[in-house]
Amino acid sequence: MKEGFIQKSAGVGSEELTQINRFTRREFTADELYVFSVVLCDNEVDRDFEQFTPQALEKLGELFIGKPGLFDHEPKATLQTARIFSTAVKTVEGKQNTCGEPYVQLTARAYLPRTQENQALITEIESGIKKEVSVGCAVKKRVCSICGKEDGRCRHTRGEHYAGKLCYFKLEDPADAYEWSFVAVPAQRAAGVTKQFAGKTGNGGESMTLETLKSMKPDGITLTAQEVERLQKEIGSLEELAEGGRKLREEQIRSVIRSAAVLYPGIPAAVLQKSLSVLNAEELAQVADASRRAAHPAPQPQLAAAEKTAQNKEFFI
Repeated sequence: MKEGFIQKSAGVGSEELTQINRFTRREFTADELYVFSVVLCDNEVDRDFEQFTPQALEKLGELFIGKPGLFDHEPKATLQTARIFSTAVKTVEGKQNTCGEPYVQLTARAYLPRTQENQALITEIESGIKKEVSVGCAVKKRVCSICGKEDGRCRHTRGEHYAGKLCYFKLEDPADAYEWSFVAVPAQRAAGVTKQFAGKTGNGGESMTLETLKSMKPDGITLTAQEVERLQKEIGSLEELAEGGRKLREEQIRSVIRSAAVLYPGIPAAVLQKSLSVLNAEELAQVADASRRAAHPAPQPQLAAAEKTAQNKEFFI
């Protein structure tokens, strides 16, 4: 069970006040601040059959310091409501996760100013209305619990059992922590952790791919309305780009076949079509350009410069 929730508020000590004032523009007093504790995530296997390792939780603890609290993972400045100023990784004595390992959780301390605008939120936190939270972060590796290979490099399926052992992905090597949010319906059991994974994009984060979504079981993921809308827009953009790429590829293949009809009239068009279909976009572009140049060389100028001849000195004045 992913335990991501607000714990009871506690007073602000002098040491914590010093930590908080690292993030403020002026010195705040304890009476001006509301401070509370948060359980961000743990090492339990979640509904997506993924698990943060204790080492990953340690790294996330470092990355989450200073990160803002939002609502429903909406990246808007107007929805920033609190900020984490300290974190800790705790092993709960006498408790184990479903894998039989010692249960470990990442906790944090967060603050927000006591203002008239924030009073309603403080009341909701105190009354237990605003309780569940989830985190947004990026990890570099997802490792199969069965064979130890990274995601996509083996044939094991998350959620399936192999020789009585559950297959899940261990989330390792966190790359970034973006934010943590108050949520109404967490994605995972009891709390929900929304995760983004760093892949080969080079920018430190990667949204869920269509292949990942297709491989998930019907009950393997829960999306908010905003996440569904963003995903639909992304799919629409990808479909538009794919259609443009398909048309360009077809035109390049037709261009090569036309050029080949001039250069090598004995090669059947069907043979060329089959050979060109296995080329990637860059290779096909190179072949199309080379065949066009060969079939249609640059024309020579019609008026060439006249060759100079020696002057006839007999008629030279």
